[in-house]
Amino acid sequence: VVFESRPKFYVTMHVYTPYLPVTRRVPVIVNVNGHWAHKKNEDRVQLRAVFQALRGYVAVAIDSPGWSFEGNNLIERRAEGSHNDWWLVQGGTNATGYYVWDVVRALDFLETRSDTDMNKVGITGASGGGLATLYAFAADDRFAAAAPVVYMSSMELAPDNGCLCNHVPATCQVGDRSDVIAIQAPKPVYIFGAEVDGEFPPDAMRLTQKKMAK
Repeated sequence: VVFESRPKFYVTMHVYTPYLPVTRRVPVIVNVNGHWAHKKNEDRVQLRAVFQALRGYVAVAIDSPGWSFEGNNLIERRAEGSHNDWWLVQGGTNATGYYVWDVVRALDFLETRSDTDMNKVGITGASGGGLATLYAFAADDRFAAAAPVVYMSSMELAPDNGCLCNHVPATCQVGDRSDVIAIQAPKPVYIFGAEVDGEFPPDAMRLTQKKMAK
């Protein structure tokens, strides 16, 4: 699927369905990708979406805007520029803000389909996908649940991790990452971390969990 989230700003997305023809509306899982060589075409993203479809979900994988560490690999949104653009941050936004709006408009598209139950929509992604999961979940009330993976480290212990797209302007006016995701409380959130992760360290992930539990 290709659509414009804003004029001439093209978004590319895969849609995986559990069966054809459609006989009923089914829950939806939105998959957002990290900074990987093939973005939504990465094997781990496609395998996850296929697994979700086989379990009865409509699964979508939405390409992140621009480029990061793809090298010379063919990607569909290279023309939209670098995810690490300092000028975007200077202007009060960053690539994550664009990605969140892409996700919002993808939900609008999903609402037009006859096979989606928009009362049961979840979102998940790892690394940069965990970043997009956090902010898209906080921004749109249509999400019923979220599972951010290897991103939700507390800024109290890991304030300088990641690229410029990790640092959404004015986040600290809300609070820590635990406070941002709490915008949608008491909706269910499942956070994943890794025991060995220099960018999103386990002690910072555990602190987020403690803050979310309060």
